[in-house]
Amino acid sequence: MDVMLHETVFEGRISRGFPRGDGSLMSTRAFCRDVLRYLQADAAMIERADQIVTALADNVVRHAGSGMIVDASSSGRAVRVEVEDWSTQLPRLRPGRGGLDLVDRLADRWGVRERPRGKTVWFELDPPA
Repeated sequence: MDVMLHETVFEGRISRGFPRGDGSLMSTRAFCRDVLRYLQADAAMIERADQIVTALADNVVRHAGSGMIVDASSSGRAVRVEVEDWSTQLPRLRPGRGGLDLVDRLADRWGVRERPRGKTVWFELDPPA
C-alpha cells in the first residue's frame, strides 16, 4: 500500500501522507517543522521533534519500505506526533543504536501502537520548564 501526498486537518490534528522513498525524508521534516510552528511550539521543541521525525521517517524508508502518514497535534502546550507505516514488523529499542534510541532519549513519552495493516510510532514533547 502506498499513499498519495495529501493533507487533512481535523479537530486540531494535522496529517499528511507521504509516498514511499527517500524523497519523503526532507518533505516529512519540513511538514513537521511547519505544523509545530503553526501549533506555536517553541524552538527547542521544534528542534527535538525534527530530530525524532527524521529518525522515524528514516526507519520507515529503510525498514518498512512503505509510504507513511505523519500526524501532529497539540494538547495545551505539549505536542504529539505520530508516524504510521504499513509494516507489521514492530521496531525494537536497541540502547546506543538506531533511531528508537534517539526517540527514547529526546521524547518525553513515546510508544508503538499496532494497527491491522501496520503500526504507528508516536512521541510527545512537553515545553521546557
